[in-house]
Amino acid sequence: MSWRSSVFALSLVVALLSVRDAASQGKDVLVALGRDFSLEIEGFSLTKDMDVNWYKNEDLIAKAEANQKPRYFSMCKIRCLLNPNGTLRVKNLTQEDGHKFTIQIFNKIGTLLKEQSLTLKPKEPVSKPNITMNCTTGNLICRVTAGWAPWMKILVNNKLVAGPVQNRYLLSSTLKEFGSLTVICYAWNNVSSSQTLVSLCSDSEVKVDIFLILSACGAGIILVAFLTLLVACVRQRRRDQRDQSDDKKLEMAIQRFPVERKLPQPPNNQPQAHPQRQPRKLPPIPENCSQITGRPLPRPPPPPTPPPAQKGEVITLPSNPRSPGQMPQQSPP
Repeated sequence: MSWRSSVFALSLVVALLSVRDAASQGKDVLVALGRDFSLEIEGFSLTKDMDVNWYKNEDLIAKAEANQKPRYFSMCKIRCLLNPNGTLRVKNLTQEDGHKFTIQIFNKIGTLLKEQSLTLKPKEPVSKPNITMNCTTGNLICRVTAGWAPWMKILVNNKLVAGPVQNRYLLSSTLKEFGSLTVICYAWNNVSSSQTLVSLCSDSEVKVDIFLILSACGAGIILVAFLTLLVACVRQRRRDQRDQSDDKKLEMAIQRFPVERKLPQPPNNQPQAHPQRQPRKLPPIPENCSQITGRPLPRPPPPPTPPPAQKGEVITLPSNPRSPGQMPQQSPP
């Protein structure tokens, strides 16, 4: 067989293998958002005399010809790096990168040697776990704030105390042992993993926790006592003000309307004194009126007129008024 026949047979075999690889379906690959990812070639070794083309869907994004520097297009102008072995590294993945990527490898005469497709599925990576613990009660909590379908577990002094569990963002456990503890919290998913290691509950921390608890209790008692005294003082002051106001109103009422005080009543076993009826005073009798008793007296007759006096005759009148019916006495001649 001539050398030309040998070269033709070899080219035919390579073409059949490339057609079989091109017919294979691309697989889905989970990648972490915001991180870098390398698109690698499986089961093939690239040499310097081969050409490499990378596509995103149907668009050419990177090209490297034999013994030449790579060239970048579209999204790969600032975010991609094509290595000599044909691996394409994409930086800072976003949701827009969730598409089909295809690599094609050709020899120096333009024959397709390898074709492989990958479909990227960007997912959110898990955040760094946060560990908190109460050294007095032994309550231990591990928490993650972000991540797609995370798994979690907790180890204390290299002993598993909680987990592993999936789709949990908080994992807790109550410890029965105290003292110096080494706590490790693991969190992971299909695109990333993270862990946190801390040393908790040393003797000094336990003493500080107990001191803080006692201080808080004492402060609470003092605050309650102060509030109680304050309320009592306010109520007593209002009561005093109300009493003073009532006293002032009572004094003003007494000044306006004097109240007659009643003597205390005598006991029931003593005879009660009957009030004596005071005689009613009669109006005064005028001096020129005689006292009338019984039927009224008849009006006295007028006094007789004395005879005219003669010469040398003296008439003597009585010094006292005469009584009714008494006649004047004449002196003898």
